[in-house]
Amino acid sequence: MSYILVAKEGDHKIMMEWVREQRGLKKVSRLEVKDFTGRLHIYEWINQVPLNGNPKTLWVNYFEYWIKEQDTVNYHSSWVTDIEINDKNIRQLVKGGRCRWKIENETFNTLKNQGYHIEHNYGHGKEHLSMNFFLLNL
Repeated sequence: MSYILVAKEGDHKIMMEWVREQRGLKKVSRLEVKDFTGRLHIYEWINQVPLNGNPKTLWVNYFEYWIKEQDTVNYHSSWVTDIEINDKNIRQLVKGGRCRWKIENETFNTLKNQGYHIEHNYGHGKEHLSMNFFLLNL
């Protein structure tokens, strides 16, 4: 199975430094598309980026996305994947990354705020008690 995972600046400092260096060397691919409303969609990606500074690190493919309206950034996010990125699949990968976040966010928001009152659970019991409490809530 393949993955698309969020990559935040604070969580992946070495990887982000590497991406900035590659950007400075003009080794990052870029696609800009203006939609019918005038918003600018900017896609950037680079394949084979080290996830961290470990000599045996996992090498991932990194991509970033911005939506700009006039000169204001309305949305920005970045992800990593094991899928090789190119100009034909970058838009689909961004859609996948954004949908994954939307599904998770809406699910957890519903469980917390729409009558279920379920908070993060870091364990009640040694085996299955927390799962049973969750199922009883549902």
